[in-house]
Amino acid sequence: MSYTPHWDVLLEDPYPGILLNGLATTLELALVSTAASLVLGSLLAVGRASDSRLARSACGGFCDLVRSLPGVFWLLAFFFCLPMIVPEQAGRALNGWDGFPFWAAAAGLSVNNAPYVADLLYAVMGQAGRGAMASARLSGLTGFSFWGRVALPQAYAASMPALSARLLHNLKNTSLAMVISVPELTWSSQEVESLSFAGLEATTAATCLYAGLGFAFSLVLMLVERRLHRAVRTEAARV
Repeated sequence: MSYTPHWDVLLEDPYPGILLNGLATTLELALVSTAASLVLGSLLAVGRASDSRLARSACGGFCDLVRSLPGVFWLLAFFFCLPMIVPEQAGRALNGWDGFPFWAAAAGLSVNNAPYVADLLYAVMGQAGRGAMASARLSGLTGFSFWGRVALPQAYAASMPALSARLLHNLKNTSLAMVISVPELTWSSQEVESLSFAGLEATTAATCLYAGLGFAFSLVLMLVERRLHRAVRTEAARV
C-alpha cells in the first residue's frame, strides 16, 4: 500500500497560519534565550576567570550542576516549580498568565545554554587569552574596562566558530518547549498533523522551515563573527 502526498493541504486554512505562528514563536524563543544565555554565560565565565575563589567556586559549581541535568528539566522546573515556591498570590498570577509558558521555556533554555557559553569563553580567557589579558592589565585596564573592552570581546572573537554551533544547538532546543505546551514549530507541525491527518506533509513543511531558519541564523552569526573580529582588532590597536 503506497501513500500519495497531498501537498496542497498545507495551503488550506488554517494550516499555513498555524505553521507560521509556530515559526514566529520558535524565532522569538531562540532570540530571547540566546541573548539571555550570552549575558548569563559571560557573567559565569568572568566569575570562573576572576581572582575570587568564592566566585570561581560558585560559578563553576553552577555550571557543573546545570550540565549534569537534561535541558528539558529546566523548562519543567520553571513552569511547574516556580509558581509553587513564590508567594501564593504571585504563583496564582503566574499560572493565570497566558505568556507564562513562553517565558518559562525561555528561562529554561537560557539556563541550560549558559554554562556551555561560559565554557567556551572561559577556555579562551583561561588559556589562549592570558597573554593578551596580562598586557591589557599592565596597561592600566581594570574592572569593567578590562572585562568589557578586552577579555570578553577577545574571548567571543576567538570562540565564535564553536559558539555559533552552540547557539544553533540552542535554536534546535526550542523544540523542547512543546512539553509545556508552547506553540513553537514542532508543536505546530503536530497540531497540523492532528487536524489534517497529513503527517508527512506537516513534518516536511516543519523540516523546511527549520532548515531555512537555521541557515538564516548561521548567516547572521557569520556576519557577527566578522564584525566582532574587526572590532577587536580596532580596540587592540587603541589599547
